[in-house]
Amino acid sequence: MSLRCSYIMAFFKCLKISLAFLCVILLCLAVGLTITAMFSSGWLVAAQPQNGEQVHHGLLRNCEKNVVPSTVMFSSQWSCFWKFDKIHRRTLNNPFQQQREYDVYPWQEQIMILMGVACIGGLLCSIFLFSAFCCMGRLFAFLATIFAFCSALLSISSIVIFVRWANESDFRFFTFLSVTVEQVYGWCFYIALTACLLFCLIFFACIGCVVLSFLSDEATIKPSRTSVPGTYNKSQTTV
Repeated sequence: MSLRCSYIMAFFKCLKISLAFLCVILLCLAVGLTITAMFSSGWLVAAQPQNGEQVHHGLLRNCEKNVVPSTVMFSSQWSCFWKFDKIHRRTLNNPFQQQREYDVYPWQEQIMILMGVACIGGLLCSIFLFSAFCCMGRLFAFLATIFAFCSALLSISSIVIFVRWANESDFRFFTFLSVTVEQVYGWCFYIALTACLLFCLIFFACIGCVVLSFLSDEATIKPSRTSVPGTYNKSQTTV
């Protein structure tokens, strides 16, 4: 009976370590994707098909693809700027371009804060998962689950806030010189959505780590309770 329990305990322990190691890898990936989305342009994309001009709007950074006529053919060049730069040097003599330099809106600040705190929660979750291997595995696995839940909740909230404001008419449509186009979701939005799904997956995996911690502890305690009376009776019989 004790040999069988030792096999079960070893199986639960290996499964818990594998699941926690997978959680750490997914956490690093989710945090990396979130940081990439935070500091990149491309959450909303507006394109003018007539001349190929594009504008990529991000949370802190905007990029524009301007079509420049030349003697041979039309050439395009990208120019990017941070939103906290009130006046970019390329627009000092162009009042119209200065009007297109956007400030950081309050809802964008909220998304940045939520995603930043979600990354911090993900890092704390990975620390507690590593600590679960050393001592008090049940407690640290439970704390890692709490931080994983907070990261998933904050990431979901940031996506919901973005979708809510991106569908407002003030942000949904963008006006070029002579035409108004509807903006579409860019690659940064889908990166952030992928990170959100990873945070949710990590939360459920952490729940599995907690369950496996309880099962491995029960398998450890059960043999110790059954082995003491057996050894005592055997020694009494020998005497």
